[in-house]
Amino acid sequence: MAALSDYAEKLLLDWSMTTGSATRPTAWYVALYTAAPSDSGGGTEVSGSGYSRQSVTFGAASSPGGTTSNTNAVTFTASGGSWGTVSHIGIFDNSSGGNLLWHGSMTASKSVADGDTQGSKWMPWRQQAMKDVAACDKLRGAGKQALIRRFPNGETRPARVTLH
Repeated sequence: MAALSDYAEKLLLDWSMTTGSATRPTAWYVALYTAAPSDSGGGTEVSGSGYSRQSVTFGAASSPGGTTSNTNAVTFTASGGSWGTVSHIGIFDNSSGGNLLWHGSMTASKSVADGDTQGSKWMPWRQQAMKDVAACDKLRGAGKQALIRRFPNGETRPARVTLH
């Protein structure tokens, strides 16, 4: 599952909920991690043995659903040593340093040895969801039905949204 970083959440809120301006990133880079980053950053990014963040571009978000995919192939090649077991990724606005925008775990961890090449096929945003989490919370499997059976005449009522 992918998550916005604290930095990206602030950018989004400033842009969508205030009259203040937010500077949109102009480039994006994929980073690999052997220990999970959090919304505030951290984690253990791979380093050494020929590692560098790789440039990535994304297509427009789909509607409905709000998903996107990388439009270019992203390939990492270990040279001169092992990177350990890569388990998470991050999307940054700079090839080094910069700000973490998104982070998430990979669908499967991968041990990367000297000479291994890994591509975008194992990046989580390219995978289909294994389970519809939203449908799990609905009564009697209603998430998989066109109508929610509790309301008469097939009527559905709008959901209430609570902001915390």
